Amino acid sequence: MPSLTTSPHTRSRQPLMHRLGFPLAIALLLSSLSSGCTFVENDKLTKVKSSGELVVVARRGAGAYVETPEGPVGFEYDLAKAFAQSLGVKLKFVVVERYGGILPELMQGGADLAAGVAAPEQAPDQFLFTPAYQQIRQQVVYREGTMPPLALKDLIGRQIEVPSDTPYTARLRELQKTQNDELKWEENEDKNTE
Repeated sequence: MPSLTTSPHTRSRQPLMHRLGFPLAIALLLSSLSSGCTFVENDKLTKVKSSGELVVVARRGAGAYVETPEGPVGFEYDLAKAFAQSLGVKLKFVVVERYGGILPELMQGGADLAAGVAAPEQAPDQFLFTPAYQQIRQQVVYREGTMPPLALKDLIGRQIEVPSDTPYTARLRELQKTQNDELKWEENEDKNTE
């Protein structure tokens, strides 16, 4: 049975990378629903260059995109900005409220790229994900003063809450299916990992 990584720390005391809670990756749209072209083909690239704008979809978060008084910031924002500059186009970020809204926005043609997305186990064929440049370990965060869960069985009967449509829910479903069908959790659309 797999062991669990746990942390009694509150969010404010955790290192930033542990608080991000989602793998940082960029997904490229491979096929346009209308034209069937790929991003790396001249048609799509020409379209981006002729429009003068590279549109990137992301969820607001410290690693991907945050608006500050000094302007937008975020590691993935910086990557996208450098890419747009290399193409000689402006950068536009489309922000979705939920993690689960990123890939649908991309599929519907609302953006050219996606930022802050982990490659799902069963990635849709129309997407090409870059190799991972960072690994984020999923952790169980528990209330200080309670018994730390050291194994999956220790989570049975506990209140578990995770943001919906995230890699966390996929991992919990996998654990429920393969390890213990008594594992229960609540998915919350209004919460994020930060």
